[in-house]
Amino acid sequence: MNLSGGNLSLGQNDSRKPAAGLTAALVYIGLMGIGMWYMRNVRGVTYGDLAMFDTFWVVLVAVNASNFFFLFRYFGWPGAGFGRLDWRQFVWFAPFVVYLAYKWWIHLASFAASPPSAEQWRLFAFLGTMTFLVGLGEELAFRGLLLRGFFDRRAPLRGLLVSAVGFSLLHSVNYFGGEPLSDMLFQLGYTFLWGFYYAPVAIRLNSIWPLVLAHWLFDFAQFTVLITQKVDSLKFDSAFYPVEIALGAVLWYQLWRDRDK
Repeated sequence: MNLSGGNLSLGQNDSRKPAAGLTAALVYIGLMGIGMWYMRNVRGVTYGDLAMFDTFWVVLVAVNASNFFFLFRYFGWPGAGFGRLDWRQFVWFAPFVVYLAYKWWIHLASFAASPPSAEQWRLFAFLGTMTFLVGLGEELAFRGLLLRGFFDRRAPLRGLLVSAVGFSLLHSVNYFGGEPLSDMLFQLGYTFLWGFYYAPVAIRLNSIWPLVLAHWLFDFAQFTVLITQKVDSLKFDSAFYPVEIALGAVLWYQLWRDRDK
């Protein structure tokens, strides 16, 4: 099994793609920032409240529409990260999938002990839809358009760094939604680690679909706590940070080592 090969046929970007990828990411961040400000200052809803999705769904639709505009205009499906999945490289993503399964096992065990009400199931369905839009939007913007816009197999680290930094900076807008500054700064740190790991995985897999689904299920699990007020699996997430750092570092090194192949 070739664990260091991956699909590196991305080649060099045409002259429009870096600017298009950066613009797509900045538009995404800008729309999210405006939405956070409106939610907090006009609707009086704070980031992290379940009620945020009652007004924020419009923003999620808008940012996804913006993503797909850039996809069709400049990248196309394979060029935006929707290539043919390289299952041989899935071993790099398997540890996160295992952790995600454990995270959901914690929640499902809690549900079994105290089944949700009919109203809570309705909220789950709504929340599942909203968090899917979050996962799709963020992965396409930052591991699709931005990463692929800057990725060059002869100088791979630039694209990885731009993607990781951009994804981290996205979460600075949560401050406009009422998130405390200290919490926002902590979030910038762990989302950079997420991007540090996710960006090279996206290149290795040649498809962002596994990342979209995992991102969706991760956020879905986080927000279910707001409905059930039961177990909070967030406290276990820090245990995965060393794994993200180790796997990300190996993948960054491999992509740098293989830059001339």
